[in-house]
Amino acid sequence: MPDWSPDAVVPASGLPAWSEPDGSAPPATQLQGGVEVRIAERRGEWAKVECWNGWAGWLNGSLLMRRWSPTHVTPPGGLDAWPAPDPTRPPATHLGDGADLIVLEQRPNGWAQVESSNGWKGWVDGRRLVQRAAAPRAMPGGPPSGPPQGPPGAPTGPPSFTGPPGAPRPRVDAPFGITMPDWWPAEVPVVAAAGALLVLLGSILPWLTVSAGPFSSSASAWDLSVFGVLFKSNALSGLKVGLLLLSVLVVGLPALTKKSLPVALPPSLGLMTIVFALFTIIRASGASVGFGLFVSAAGGVVLALDWFRAGLARMQAQSRG
Repeated sequence: MPDWSPDAVVPASGLPAWSEPDGSAPPATQLQGGVEVRIAERRGEWAKVECWNGWAGWLNGSLLMRRWSPTHVTPPGGLDAWPAPDPTRPPATHLGDGADLIVLEQRPNGWAQVESSNGWKGWVDGRRLVQRAAAPRAMPGGPPSGPPQGPPGAPTGPPSFTGPPGAPRPRVDAPFGITMPDWWPAEVPVVAAAGALLVLLGSILPWLTVSAGPFSSSASAWDLSVFGVLFKSNALSGLKVGLLLLSVLVVGLPALTKKSLPVALPPSLGLMTIVFALFTIIRASGASVGFGLFVSAAGGVVLALDWFRAGLARMQAQSRG
């Protein structure tokens, strides 16, 4: 059998085998423990297995031990991996260049669940995996001696999900069961992007309104100077608050760079927005606070709280692993 390659092992206690998947008939033989077999067919719990010498028979497939035989390797540069197929979460780890993996599940949208030789499991961009050309190898050194730790390496950012024209992109699942449309970049975190949008929208709406008799005038964040807000100055010239708030656009930068932002950057932008909103309220003597200030402040809160949400999600994923 030139194409024979084992993918399962008979347990140490051995297994009875039948010539047909009929448990009412007596077993045809008894396979010894440790025998390597290839699963050729499954019918419910029955599995048809083949040995290296061409023998084939049926047995209880649920009792077989799966033999770790890599089917794919990571591409040059490696791949980021997630504990779940959710690109809004930070990657759990980075798989190095040429790492051997088994593909456990391949989804039509591009995600693939993989397993490494030490039992670690995670989700990657399956379209970037390279199928092994050589025959699968047995797991070296036997089973892992301790709990699976996962491949080493520091995260470098979400996968690009780039591929040939017409290749499917993973659908991005936002929190609260919301699924984003196909055109949404998988690298951009949904909640942080929503917070940034609120900050920008509020910056062009009135932050302060001054009334003088029948007349009133309003000022947006683009009319307020940073120096005036922070130090209670009447100076209208200089760097505008709106220009600083424009920095929240970096939340969408991963769509171009394919690299994740520093973990502390989104919450820092959110805290900056909250600080400017609070100082504006404190300095607003004789003026009423406008709706735009509260919209921007809400966006800042979303940016800050999403950082804590992502951190809790990482801790939960690690505890489950």
